[in-house]
Formats: sequence, structure tokens, C-alpha cells
Amino acid sequence: MTKADELIKSPSSSENSRHQMKILMKTISSYDSIKHLGEILEAVETIDDTLIGDYVLFLDTEAIPPLISILGELKSIHGRKQVINILINLGKKDLQAVAKGLHDSRWYVVRNIIYVLRYIGDKKAVEHILNTARHSDARVRKESIKALGELKSPLALQTLRDGLDDVDPSIRRASAKAISGIGSETAKQLLIKKVSEKEFRKRDFEEKKDFFEALCRWNDADMSEFMLKTIRKKSLFKKASIDENRACAAYCLGIMERKEALTALSKLEDSKNRLLREYVNAARKRIEHAR
Repeated sequence: MTKADELIKSPSSSENSRHQMKILMKTISSYDSIKHLGEILEAVETIDDTLIGDYVLFLDTEAIPPLISILGELKSIHGRKQVINILINLGKKDLQAVAKGLHDSRWYVVRNIIYVLRYIGDKKAVEHILNTARHSDARVRKESIKALGELKSPLALQTLRDGLDDVDPSIRRASAKAISGIGSETAKQLLIKKVSEKEFRKRDFEEKKDFFEALCRWNDADMSEFMLKTIRKKSLFKKASIDENRACAAYCLGIMERKEALTALSKLEDSKNRLLREYVNAARKRIEHAR
């Protein structure tokens, strides 16, 4: 292909030679050519990255559909990685063509295309990814949530909010992290509202902890006050779940190193609830050390 390119550019080449070489250059992006590429990637475990990089330079965006096609057929991990990297490079020239892969019937292809769009990093990809957050396969939804969070578009907030109530706990946690990454006041209020709901108390402690940690992104006086209000909360009913929330709030105050929280934390250092006591004392030590 390098030789063909040289012949096209050479002033000594005949018009017919240039024409034939241009046909050859076009052929490299065809389905048949890409299919052969897939066979090579499947058979050879290691290919020089420089060689792949040089090869990609000769491809045009017409190679995107066949690349997506072989992505769903390759069995080897290294082969799929190579195709994904090629799609990331080509996708920067035609985002729309890559996004069509989101309609593939195979969940693993959809997940890989979301990954490609995430690494391209163009915020225009958000409108294409939004619907995949409701995909029937949890692995696709999780990759979608991760991508929407990294692209940091306010347009994704409604979809990410829906993710906070997904049936899969790992997706709920990923949604909280993604909303935190957006970092807006609206995002902040979404998370505060969710952790303040009664239903939230029923969730697993590690999940609660992730949600509260997502709130630590807003290390300001208002967030400190919210955490202090949470650790001061008491209840005769469902005391264990309330104490878990209080432990999470103490954990966040420690992360944020809020000195004004020391008095409130000191009052709980001998709590009968072991979990609360451990997190309160860990937070106190962290804040005091920061001083």
C-alpha cells in the first residue's frame, strides 16, 4: 500500500498506473479486505503496533461498517482490541458511522461500540449512547453509564438519574459516580434527594457508601452541613439502617477533612453501633491529622 501511494504521487507514473493504484487504495477498505484482516488478527497473536498504525493510515471511513461486522465475529481478545483501536482512530472522522453499531443485535458488539465512542471523547456521541442505557443487557447498560459520566454532558442527567434505580446494584453505583463526575448543582441535588429517600435505607451498606462518596465531590459548606445533619439523625425504628447512613456521612466528612465536624463526631466516638463507631473514629483521625 505504501508503494501504491508512492506511485500515485510520483510525477513519473502514467495516468493509467495512478488510476489502477487508486482502485487498489480503495479496495483496502472493502468488506473482503477487512474480512481478511480479521482472519489475520485471529491467527496471529502479536502484530507490531507500528505496522497496524501504518495500515490504519490507508483506511477510509468506508471500512467502519465491515470493521464493526468482524468485531462481532472475532473470538480472540487481542484481535478485538486491535479492531477497537482501529475504530477509535477512524471514528474520529465519522462518528455517525460508528454509532450505527449501537443498533447491532449482539450485546457484546454494542458494548464495544460504546467503548469506542467513549474513547473518541466527542460529546456528540452522547445523543447516540443515551438509549443504550436502557438496553436489556446489564453489561451494556453499565458501559453506557460509564461513557455518559466520562463525557460529562448535562444532557445525560435524566438518563443517569434513572440509572440510580436500576435493578442491578452495580449500575446504580456506576450512575452515582457518573452523576458526581458531571459536577453541576443539579447533579448534586439529584444525589442528595436519592440518599435522603426512605427506600435508600434498604440498600446494601457498600452501595450506600458509594453514593455518599459520590457526594464528597462537592466539598463545600452546604455539603458539610448535609453530612452533619445526617450523622445527628436518630430514630427508634430501623435504627441499624439509619446508623449505616450516619457511618457513611462520617466517612465523607473524613474524606472532605471538615474540621467543623469534629465536635459532632466526638459525641459518637463511643457509639454502641460498631460500624458507626469505627467510621466516626476513622474520620476523626483523618481530620485531626489534616490539621
